[in-house]
Amino acid sequence: MIDKKEIVNSSEQLLQAREQGLKQAQQVDTMQAHGKILGMDTFSWMNPHVDMLATLLASFPFSILWIGTQRQIGLEHAFEFVRTMKLKKGVLMYTNEDQTAISDKGIFEEFVQIYR
Repeated sequence: MIDKKEIVNSSEQLLQAREQGLKQAQQVDTMQAHGKILGMDTFSWMNPHVDMLATLLASFPFSILWIGTQRQIGLEHAFEFVRTMKLKKGVLMYTNEDQTAISDKGIFEEFVQIYR
């Protein structure tokens, strides 16, 4: 017979595992919307699948300002450029697939908070 303590521990473990899974999903592998930043609909996507990203970018009806990985361009330089422009009908998309994706996402989210 299973006692109540074992059931509670199992339930707690399942809840913790689900919570960790949700946190991880929010950090990588899914696109996140950040609302309007400097007049642009703003999204981030860590570790995007190339085909899905290409399809998504092709589906946006407006101009896209796309900031890629740190290997392609330094984040600070990219964000400085973004500050100088606004697209009335546009999309700001940030993607990253580097090992630094999670820490770089933090830099991006700080930028989003400043200009929200």
